[in-house]
Amino acid sequence: MQLVRRQIDSFGHFVRSGDVTLQSTLVDDALVRERLLALLAGFFALAALALVGVGLYGVLSYSVVRRTKEIGIRMAQGARQSSVVRLVVREIATAAGVGIAAGLVLGRLLARPVESLLYEVKPGDFWSLALPSRYCWLPPQWPRSAPRAAPPRWNPQSRCGMSEGHCHETAGK
Repeated sequence: MQLVRRQIDSFGHFVRSGDVTLQSTLVDDALVRERLLALLAGFFALAALALVGVGLYGVLSYSVVRRTKEIGIRMAQGARQSSVVRLVVREIATAAGVGIAAGLVLGRLLARPVESLLYEVKPGDFWSLALPSRYCWLPPQWPRSAPRAAPPRWNPQSRCGMSEGHCHETAGK
């Protein structure tokens, strides 16, 4: 930078050197706002994906807890754990698949109006659609792996007192 200033000063008073900066610095200064907006958009996109994951897991967990008695009855009647897990996962996967398909269709429809705001990204870009879809597909798969990691060791019959011939929970009803 000093070399440039000396060269300009060597021309004498015919050429004035004001604030000399590199062009790369000027470009960086001009793009600060766009970079900040991109960083904020990325942060909020990750926060939204985290909320989607936690929300999906909560809804799916609630649906399984709501069916605990049904699952206990199936297990008491001799159903294998793998068939009960398959039943629950199939129901969850169907709901998640419908949600992901609806999200992809709506995303494609709503991507056209914001296409001018996207830089070097097409609305139908594979990775822009595949990564969020895959992330939304992960929470429905968690119940599939959880029973294998820690299978239940309780007997549904002993939980309700069926070993004595009657259920204590329903005795007074």
